[in-house]
Amino acid sequence: MTTEQDQSTTEDRPNKATSSTTDRPIASGDGRSASFAVSGPDSPATDDSNDSGPYIDDIAPRRTRDFGDLTRAGLSLLMAAVVMVFAVYLGGMTRGVESDAHTAAQVINWLADFPSTVLTQLATIVIVIIVLAQLLLAREWLQAAVSALAMFAGYGIVWVISTAISSLNDFTLPMALVSAATSYGSGLLPDIYAGMASFLTAAGPRRTRSTVKWSWNILYAIAAVMVVLSWHSVTGMLVSMAAGRTVGMLIRFVVGTQNKGVWGQDLVAALKGIGLDTASLIRHQEPGVGHGSLAVTLDDDLAEGSRIYDLDTTDNRRFIVSVIDAQTHTVGYLKQLWDWVRFTSVSIRRDRSVRDAVQHHFAMLLGLHNIKLPAPAPYGIADTDESAILVLDAHTIELPANLNTLTKADAVAYMRYLSVASRRGYTHRRITPDTLARLEDGTAVIAGWLNGDNASGPANTALDKVQLLVLFAALTSAISLVETLVSIVHDGLQCTRAKALGIVIAFVVIAGAIINAGYNGLSFIEPLGAGSSILDFADFISNSVLMPIVALLTCVFVGWIVKPKTIIDEVRVSAPFKAAPAWTIMIKYIAPVLVIIILVAYVAAQFGFFSM
Repeated sequence: MTTEQDQSTTEDRPNKATSSTTDRPIASGDGRSASFAVSGPDSPATDDSNDSGPYIDDIAPRRTRDFGDLTRAGLSLLMAAVVMVFAVYLGGMTRGVESDAHTAAQVINWLADFPSTVLTQLATIVIVIIVLAQLLLAREWLQAAVSALAMFAGYGIVWVISTAISSLNDFTLPMALVSAATSYGSGLLPDIYAGMASFLTAAGPRRTRSTVKWSWNILYAIAAVMVVLSWHSVTGMLVSMAAGRTVGMLIRFVVGTQNKGVWGQDLVAALKGIGLDTASLIRHQEPGVGHGSLAVTLDDDLAEGSRIYDLDTTDNRRFIVSVIDAQTHTVGYLKQLWDWVRFTSVSIRRDRSVRDAVQHHFAMLLGLHNIKLPAPAPYGIADTDESAILVLDAHTIELPANLNTLTKADAVAYMRYLSVASRRGYTHRRITPDTLARLEDGTAVIAGWLNGDNASGPANTALDKVQLLVLFAALTSAISLVETLVSIVHDGLQCTRAKALGIVIAFVVIAGAIINAGYNGLSFIEPLGAGSSILDFADFISNSVLMPIVALLTCVFVGWIVKPKTIIDEVRVSAPFKAAPAWTIMIKYIAPVLVIIILVAYVAAQFGFFSM
C-alpha cells in the first residue's frame, strides 16, 4: 500500500507561503533545482539518454540485530519469575485453574490412554521438520544451524533450572512445579516447551515465516492438552516456555536475523510507486560509523531508528528518503511507552507499527505546513511488509542550532514557534536540545514532531511550555556546567550525546553515593586524619590542589606558549587595554609564583607543617 501527497501540493505550490505577523513562512522548495549533477566518480548522468539505470550506494546487511529481542528476553525472564512467585504464594489459585482444566478434560478422554511421551515427541518432530525445511529451502543455512543449537540450549537450560530448584531446602516451589509426567530432580520441568520455544524463537519472527507461526500454534495446542490431561502443571509449562523463550531471544539477538527490510533496488521500486524515478540513491554515512547509521538526525526530523538516503530523480529533483524497518522500531516504541508512564493526564502516542508511526509523522508535517510553520516538506509515503518510507523535500531540511550562541531573541523565536503550534492544537511533547534547529536563513524552528499530536488538550500544551522553558534554563544557567563534562566525554569516547550524558550522570551518582556514605557506612574512612570525612578529602583535592595547579598551568600557557599578545589583541578589539604591560608582567612572572606559594602553603598546612 502506498500513500502520496496530491501532486498540486508539491509541484505547483509557491516557493514561499505568505504569513501573518506571528507566523513564520514555510521554507521554500518543491523538490526542484535549477541545475544538478551527482558528485562522485561513479555519478550517473541525469538526462533521458542514461539507460544504465540508477546509481545506488546501498548495501543491505545480511543480518540485523533487533533491540526488541533483548526486551522480549527480559519480559520472558520476568514472566518466569512471576509464575514461580504465584506458584509459591498463590498456590490455591494455580491449583484451581488446573482443577478446572481437568474437568474440561472429559471432552478428550480418548487421549488419556495415549502415551504423553509419544505425543510430545511427535509434535517435536513435526515442528522441527517443517521449520528447518523452510529455512533450508530459503538457503538460510546459518539460521537453520543456530535454531538447532538453540533447541539444545533450551533443553539444557531447563535441566539446569530443574536441578537448581530441586536442590533447594524448601520444597514449596518444587512441589508447585512437579506434575504427573515430570519427576523431582533434573526432570522437574517439562523440557519440550523450553526446547521448542527456544528453537522457534531463534528461527525468526513469526510474522516473517509461516512455518514458525503454525509451529507456535502447534506448541500452544500441545501445552493445552498436556495441562488438561494433568500430564504437566500450568506453572511448570509456563516457566519452561518462558525460559526457552529467553534463551532463544538472547541467541537471536547475538546472531541476528535475516534482514527483511527494503533496500537498494527494492527501495527504488517502492519510490517509483509514488512517482519518483531514481537517478541516484545514496545512503548517508557518518564519520567513525560503519556502512550507514541509525543515529537520530535532523535530515528526517529526528525519526528514531531510520535509514537516511539522498535521492536525486531523473527530472532533477532532490529528496531525503527516510526508511524505518520493523526490526528497528522497538526503541522508538519503548520511548513512547516510557513517556506514557512518566506523564499523567497527558495524551501520549503509542505507534506499535512502523506504518502507523510514519503515517502519523507525515500527517504532523502536513499540519505544520498548513498553519504556516516551517517544517520539512513531505512529498509522500510508502510501505512494504517490513519497512515504512517517508520522502521529504531536500530543500526544506533543518540545520542544527548552535546551543552555545543562543540569544534572547532566539529564545523568543522558539517560544513564538511553539505558541503558534499550540494555538492550533499541535503539541510536541519531547522538546530536547536536539529539537532546536534553524533553516538555512537562520529562522528558528522546532524539529522532531514524530511523537507529537494534534487536537491536544491543556495538559499537553503546558508540558511543551515547561519543557522548553526548562531547556532554556539549562542552557543559560549553572545547569549548563554539565555540558562541559558531557562534551569532553562525547569528544573523547566518540559516543553519542545520550551515552555521554549517561556516563556523566552515572559518575555523579556514584561519586555522590560514596561521599554520602562517608557520613554513615564509610565513616570509618578518615583520609585527612581523625574527624575528617571523604567529603573533606574531595574538597581538599579540588580546592587546595587541583584549582592552584590549573591556575598555574593557565599562567604558563598564556604567558609562555600562546603569548600575552594574543589576549591583549583580543581585548583591544572591543576596548582599549591601557594596563597591558602590567598585565603581561603579572601573568608571566608574579601570578605563577603566588599560585605556587598558595599550593605549597595549603598542602603543608593540611599535613600539619604549620597552621593557617
